[in-house]
Amino acid sequence: MDAWPALALAAFWLAVHVLSRLLAVRPSALPTTHTRTHRRLRGSTQWSLRALHLRVQSTAFNGAHDALTAALARLRVTHVRMHDVLRMFYNVGSVVAIAGMAGALVLMAWTAAQLVGGAEGGQTLSRRDGVRRSAVPVHAIIPGLTVPLAHVPVLLLALLTAQVVHEAGHALVAAIDSVPLLSTGFSLTLVFPSAFVGLSAPATAALPPPARMRLASAGAFHNLVLCAVLAAAAALRTGHALWPLLGYTDVSTWGRVVVGVDQDSPLAAFLPLGAIVTKIDDTLLLAADTETDLWTALLAADPMLQEDDAPMGWCIERSWFVDQPTSCCDARLGASSALLPLACFASYNVPLAMDERCLDPLPYLDDSTAPAPARRCMSAVDCGVHHVCAAVRPDQQLTRLAVHVPTRADSVVVWNGPKHEILRDVDVGAWGARYRLLPVRLPVWVGTFFGYVETLSMSLFFLNLVPLRFLDGAPFLDALADAVLSERSVVGDNDLALEALEGGEGRVRERNWRVTDEAHGRWKLRLQRVLELVFAMLIVSCIVLALVRTSWRT
Repeated sequence: MDAWPALALAAFWLAVHVLSRLLAVRPSALPTTHTRTHRRLRGSTQWSLRALHLRVQSTAFNGAHDALTAALARLRVTHVRMHDVLRMFYNVGSVVAIAGMAGALVLMAWTAAQLVGGAEGGQTLSRRDGVRRSAVPVHAIIPGLTVPLAHVPVLLLALLTAQVVHEAGHALVAAIDSVPLLSTGFSLTLVFPSAFVGLSAPATAALPPPARMRLASAGAFHNLVLCAVLAAAAALRTGHALWPLLGYTDVSTWGRVVVGVDQDSPLAAFLPLGAIVTKIDDTLLLAADTETDLWTALLAADPMLQEDDAPMGWCIERSWFVDQPTSCCDARLGASSALLPLACFASYNVPLAMDERCLDPLPYLDDSTAPAPARRCMSAVDCGVHHVCAAVRPDQQLTRLAVHVPTRADSVVVWNGPKHEILRDVDVGAWGARYRLLPVRLPVWVGTFFGYVETLSMSLFFLNLVPLRFLDGAPFLDALADAVLSERSVVGDNDLALEALEGGEGRVRERNWRVTDEAHGRWKLRLQRVLELVFAMLIVSCIVLALVRTSWRT
């Protein structure tokens, strides 16, 4: 594995620490904290640095939030119905959040049951759009294992985007209910980003339970809405309307565009960027089946695609075929025979003694090198009595790629090795650039980015509704219990920070809510503790079981 990602990460954090020291007015003990005032935005920004954790918190956007709050307050007077519709929209979010909390419980219980029952939960996927499926519904996104390392920058940007949308939900509902914004912030821990907003706890506690439910669930609801919008855009094939306007052509009806090749792979010399692979062996890369990615399925040797009849062969003169050697077909050589100049060809419908012979595969696999291409066949009947129908034995690990390059003649690339190495080393897409200046990889990266945003948005929806103290599920459950009990809660004077994937220093302090009815208060506290314990046990169980199964497979 290349060391440059680790070196780049180390250089980044070294630069951050050096810059922090240079900006320091005077030496101070760790953690290092600095404050800077922005005159234009009329706010201050404070950042702190501790080891591999950077936190930036600002009040620069408080004025804009106050203006939005005032505008919504005027809307409540001038356009009552519109304001009610806005509240009703986020009331729907509260109802959806109840279903989401229950769904998170079912999802984790199902995942734990599948892991205990022996379902395959940790398949390694070389591409995100593969056709393999697992019985376990929850999958970890692990760079280098479940997703390519090259996707890490896009993955982190998608995570930050999903979190910003999440926090925007809290800020918007706070403006609707006139809860002042104290600060907004961003944190970075190692490589993982996190966004957050800070709201005043007294103003939040003064809200009735339904309003507190709206506020706590707004972030998760925003994530769900974003996921639905992206899914709808994909279903409506929005990209097919936009990419042609940007200078790209859809080639998925007859091939796949090469958008990247590992420079350490031998294929880099034969597959230039922008080349179009039209066939793998004898299978055309058509897009007739939108549910199956043929590129991934064929190169991953999906068992679903192994049920076909014998592959097509070539008509070879019988007398010449019989005279060829058989040494490379020795079963003891196995797959290593593919490393020899000759490959083992198996014939159909001939006596067993003549079944396999060693031939030079290039004149057949790449017919441009042969003076007269051999006729293709499915059986000996197609060739006549003086010829045999022979094909490369499957264990020879020879794969043909038919390649079209706009500036060159069409060619055939013969790969000698496992098919999955092609899948690992070559990135392909469906959109070809009409102009040389256009980056051929752009449509793939954009599609990958929005795919990750959709996936992470759904993950944040369920994750943040888990009723643990550092997630939105805890205040949502408290407000839900108060709504059911028709009681009000009182909170201390501490400030409340609603954070998605709490990556900052400012942890949410434990909510010391009290209700006027002591019996109801004890009942609510028991409910919160029981649900928190159940969810915590399920999360730990899923993690431990997944690690155990991974160790067994390795």
